[in-house]
Amino acid sequence: MKRSKKAAMLILTIALLLPTVYATGQSVSFGFYEITKIEAVDMDKMQSTDPKIEDGHLFLYSAYPTKPGVKAFWRVQCKTTPLVVLDDLKKAYPKDKSIEMEFTMQGARHWAKVTKELTGKKIAMVINNRVYAMPQIVSAIKIGRAVIPDLRSEREAAELSKLLDK
Repeated sequence: MKRSKKAAMLILTIALLLPTVYATGQSVSFGFYEITKIEAVDMDKMQSTDPKIEDGHLFLYSAYPTKPGVKAFWRVQCKTTPLVVLDDLKKAYPKDKSIEMEFTMQGARHWAKVTKELTGKKIAMVINNRVYAMPQIVSAIKIGRAVIPDLRSEREAAELSKLLDK
């Protein structure tokens, strides 16, 4: 029996959301996704914060509230296929409240293409099925590097960098 294109996309997306298991036994899932819609959702009205695929879109939630002291999180609707994945990263390291990333040769090509095509749009940086950043792409980036600024603390930047650094 032939699988439909929609079913094949669903299987591919679920496989991409599964964590990569390192030799140390630690696992992490990572990707940049194209955002199609962002909305604030009251925590009391949320049934689940698990990632969900619905109507051909991936729905994820932010790692922390929309503002300190507010009981609302960002519900981020993304295209289902990640733009860049963990295998595209060569190195990640913290710098103040930011994560600096270096891409592999293939990752640098993906990143250059993505940033050229999506200039002016927002993307979601997703780690372990939570959105940690939603930077807007200002221009094409051809140097094979990325900086994710404005994380909550230097400690968070260090912890997330450690997860991503293979």
